[in-house]
Amino acid sequence: MNTTFIGLVDPIGKSSELKHVQALTTITDFTMDTSFDGVTDRIITPVNVYDVYREKAALGVKALWDTGSRTSCISERLARELKLSEIGRMTVISPTGTLDKPIHRVELEFSEHLVYKDIAVTEYPLERHDCDVLIGMDI
Repeated sequence: MNTTFIGLVDPIGKSSELKHVQALTTITDFTMDTSFDGVTDRIITPVNVYDVYREKAALGVKALWDTGSRTSCISERLARELKLSEIGRMTVISPTGTLDKPIHRVELEFSEHLVYKDIAVTEYPLERHDCDVLIGMDI
């Protein structure tokens, strides 16, 4: 069984330090404008998610970029919606604990010219993070 490390910290966690920090989110659409008003804690971009057979799609979903994650993840809700087939299981280690989660294969399309085909993604409960895809260091 594979293991992946997820760097997400639950913003509603028990740590008193986290309660006083407000995440700054930068949402971009892959244009070349890189000017921001200060430091950002989160980068979110739109992505189209397809099952590997391109029979089902979720268009324009929010993707959170996480350099602390070894692999990319998909929300449990989106995996159910796309009826993705499980190809294996993975142990996911995050600051909130260890989980045994299914692995699926998808295509991630960021633009017409930037498509990642046949990518293994792990299911993860991303709903509290306001996104359906987590982009890890495998992308």
